[in-house]
Parts: sequence; structure tokens; C-alpha cells
Amino acid sequence: LDHGVGAVGFSILCSFLTKLIEIRPQDLTVEVLGEQLYRRLANFGCHQQTSGDSGGYMNCATATNGRLLHLPGPLIYVDLCQNSIRCVNLAGLEPIAAAAAARFHTDALSDAGKEGRGGGRGSNLGRLWHCGQQLDASACRESLLSDGQQPQHAVVVFRESNEGQQLFDASLQRAQTRNLGEQHRLAHALDALLIEAKRRSDATALKGADGSSPSSSAPADVEVSYRSHHNVLAELDFARDFNDHRESVLMLSHVSGSAWDAGVRVGWVLVECPGDLAIAAPFPQAAGAAGHPLPGVPPTTVEWSSLSVLNLVLRAPEEQEVSLHFEERPFGFSWTQEGTHIVIKDLKNDGRARAHGKVCRGMILTSFKGDDDEEIITNPLKLMEVLRGNITPATLTFAWRPTKKSVAANTFAGVCLEERSLSEGGTGVFISEIPGGHHLWQELVGPGWQVLSIQENSQRFKAAATPLSSIAQIPQRLLEPSVTLRFQPPPPLFEFLPLDRYRWPMSPSLMEGSPHSAAIANELPWSKLDLHPCDIGGLRGVRLGRRAEADGDSMQSSSAPSSSPSALPTEQHPSASALAEDGWQAFALGQLPAVSRWADQRVRTANPGDAIAWELR
Repeated sequence: LDHGVGAVGFSILCSFLTKLIEIRPQDLTVEVLGEQLYRRLANFGCHQQTSGDSGGYMNCATATNGRLLHLPGPLIYVDLCQNSIRCVNLAGLEPIAAAAAARFHTDALSDAGKEGRGGGRGSNLGRLWHCGQQLDASACRESLLSDGQQPQHAVVVFRESNEGQQLFDASLQRAQTRNLGEQHRLAHALDALLIEAKRRSDATALKGADGSSPSSSAPADVEVSYRSHHNVLAELDFARDFNDHRESVLMLSHVSGSAWDAGVRVGWVLVECPGDLAIAAPFPQAAGAAGHPLPGVPPTTVEWSSLSVLNLVLRAPEEQEVSLHFEERPFGFSWTQEGTHIVIKDLKNDGRARAHGKVCRGMILTSFKGDDDEEIITNPLKLMEVLRGNITPATLTFAWRPTKKSVAANTFAGVCLEERSLSEGGTGVFISEIPGGHHLWQELVGPGWQVLSIQENSQRFKAAATPLSSIAQIPQRLLEPSVTLRFQPPPPLFEFLPLDRYRWPMSPSLMEGSPHSAAIANELPWSKLDLHPCDIGGLRGVRLGRRAEADGDSMQSSSAPSSSPSALPTEQHPSASALAEDGWQAFALGQLPAVSRWADQRVRTANPGDAIAWELR
């Protein structure tokens, strides 16, 4: 009959309270009763001793076999899948797994698990963890209370998502079954990645040694100017991609010419260009291994939107002839027969015809005269015969066929124009020069052609052509199509690491703003660790080591950070702890799944030789 436990009145009172807990659990929580009354009621019937400080009661038995009344107590449920927190009052002996399945199955907390395998309601919730140990099906709140913990102590349980479990299990299985060659390749690739990151970090530090900050010596944006959009298209290839903010961007997939000389490389992103310059590019998955579009995929296009609906009508010069004297063969051009004309099909880059600078593709050969011959050959059949022969030296005469052509304004932009007097009176606009490599050469047009008119064409109507008699009638963009582009360098280690950049600090979040942050912080694994940033060369890293405390009391006090993330230690040598010799470093390589289409495509098409991308795949 110790302390009246065997008394009849006590038995009746205990049965009454047990029934009350069963039918009215919401009225017997610590929030309703207050901590002091809740503690006295929870310890009802236990061996008791008076506390010297407060005069309250403290149980001297274990949590599971010392209490007769199992009051509802606080259970903090941390959902790592949804990054959410739920605090509920759970009966002391109620199985936590079953309660979680019943309470959270229909909530947003378990939405991600509804597609999981297993069939049962509990299986959809994923595994539950407490103090680094997986909970079994019979685990209850009071069984998790340690010796000496007050009954109102909040128990923290973490939920792991099914997806996280599957990824972890798959990764572990992969690690255990990877062959020796793959292990060596992956280890070598990771070592090379860290060596390159360290090299870049050291190079940045050396550049900043002259007094400038290290950040100022990092790659900066670069501006490149081009004579026209045709030069842009000739030197650059773009691919459509997404940046870390899920914004569509244009990434360089091929670089040459002016941009290369300015230090721009593959992977740089276009961040600024004229507002009416339209650049269309395929996504990386629509490009071949060398970055060039696959057959049937539209290539990169660059054009001025303000010129997209304009066409110009051109006319070939009627009386312009070009006579060239060749001392030797080959002449440096290819030809073809079209009706009664011998048409210049192409000019060799280092040929004699191109060296004269007056012959153009599309011109016709009108006559041929050898220096030792008196006859001038003009018959098409005889012209073909002498072109196939070996008569030299000779004089060849070229001219344009009377014709007109309609050319898109975007194709025409960048051509040099001049005004000339017309034989019938007035003035006209003529082509004086076509820059080398200009797209107008593909239209078989050359210097001396007259620009007759300009016309606006749209899907709704076709406007009347405007005859041109002055350069002032031509849109300014046609006369000055120069382009200035600004490029931004990619994230560090872009060419080595096919992942989106990890932009956020490595310091673990303690779920700031939650009233239960302090309780959760005590249960987090890193609450027992020292954390120090160790970023190198663009890789975000943290150095970890187990705390080495002077005594148990300081260990208990220092392992409970406040609810603010800034409470984590950031100094190199915290006063209350020291980094153990078995410390290690962790680096965040990037984010998966990759937002960047380039990164995603590289992972999807990886081969065993690309060890990191192959492992991600």
C-alpha cells in the first residue's frame, strides 16, 4: 500500500481519469492544464520526491513503466518531403506510425506519397525517424522519452519521403555494385573537379593580391560589337536554355571571331542586345554532339524584327561589262549552262577571278578572245569548248543578264549604297559595295545593281511599292545594322560539372519562424557538429567535425542552437568547442533535377568516360 496505490479510492480515481483521457483527450493537454498541473497529473501514482527548487514533483521511474496515466503529449512531426512542421497531441501509448497514417494521409503532407508503392496507408507516408533511429510500428510517444525527461517534453519525429528513400536506396545499391573501373573513374573525376576548383580559387586570390577584391577579379560581362547581324550569325551559334531562376536564356554553343578574341567562350549567356533584334535558337536536345542542329531542326536565326515585313526590288545593270585578262589557267571559277547563257556558278576563294574583285556569282560569260586569236568567241557552244580547253593567255568578258529580284530587307541590311544620276533624268539608289561573306552574295547580286523600290508585306495586306530616288527614303536600320551584344560568363566549373549552380548557403536551415524551431534544432544531426564555410572556386562547401566539449553540461547547452539560422557557429575557432581531428568536408555540386536544358542533355547522353555525368545519369 505504498503511497496509497492499493487503496480502493485510488483505484476508482485512477479508472475515472483513465476513462476521461479516453473520451476527452483534448481537455487534458499541456496547453489546457498548464505545465505544473499537467506534470502532477501525469505523475499520478508514481514514486515522488520533492524538488528542492520549486517544490514540484519529479518522477523517479522510467517513462514507460513508471506512469499509470498516459496523458496526450506534444509530438512534433517534421515532414522533410514537404518541408513542413505539424505539432499534435498524441496519447502516450498510441503508436506513432499508425497515428501519422490516420492523421496525415489526406493532408498535403502526404500528397507526395500517394503515388508510392506498397498499397497501405502507412506505406505512403515514408519512413519515420527519431534521434537517428528508424521507428518501428509499435513505437509510441512515451517510449521515446528518455530517462529524466518531463512528461510534457515535445517528441520530434522526422518523416522521410518515399522518393527520398528510393533515391537513397538506389544510390547505395549503385555504390555497392559499381565495378572497379567505374569507381576509379568517378574518384579521379571528383578529385580533378576539386583540384580545378582550388586552382581557380588560388588564381582569383592572386589576382586580388594587388589590392583589388577577389570578386572584382572574377570573370566580368563582355561586350562585343558587330558590323551587322550577318556577322553575328557567321561567328556565333546559340542554344535555348534556362537559368537557375527558370528564365529562358540564350547560351552560346559555338564561338569564333570577335567574341572569341574578347574572351567569350561556349556556355556564356546573352544578357543584353538591341530590343528589335530577334534571335531564334533550338534547345540543346535538338542539337548534335558538336552543337550543330540535327537534320530537320531549324538552325539559329538572327534578324531585325523592324525589317521583317520589308522587301526591296533590285535590278541588274543593263550595260555594265567587265573584261579581265588571264595569263594562266585555271581561271578560278565554275560555270554552268542555262539556256543560251554560260553562268558563273561559283568563285574559288584563292582563284584568279576572285582576285580581280570584279566578277560575281550569277554573271554570264559573253565573250572569249585568246591573245593569239583574232576571232572573238560569243557562241555558247564554242564558249563551252574553249573553257574546257587550254588556250591562254586570254581576255574574258562578263556581264549581268537583264533581270529583277525581290530581296528581304533582313538579307539586304549592311550593304553600302550610293546615289547616282540616271540617264533619263533624276537620281537612283545603287549598291556600291557588298561586304565579304554578306548573305546578299547568295542571292547572285553584286555591286552596280539598282534598288528600285521598297515594299511592306504583311499577312493582312500588301502595300504598294515605294520607288526609291534617294537614300533618305531607306529605313535607318537598313543603313546602320550594327549590333552590340553583352555576354555573361557561366557558373564556375561549367565545362566540368553538368549541374545547375547551387546558389544558397550551405548552413542548414532551422525552419525559421516556426515556434518549434528550438525543439527541432536539438534533434537535428548537425546540432552536435561544428560547421564552417569552406567554399572554393565556385563550389559551396562546409567543413564538419564533432564537437569536443569540456563537460556534459556545456555539451547539452551548446548543442541547442536558437531558432535563428544565424545562431550556427561561423567563426573559425568557436570558444565553446573545437573541431575534432576526424572532421570532414562536404561540397554541394549542384541541383537535381537540372533546370538547365544543357545540363539535363549532357546527363542524359553521358557515357562511362564522362564519370560525373554518367554517375548522375
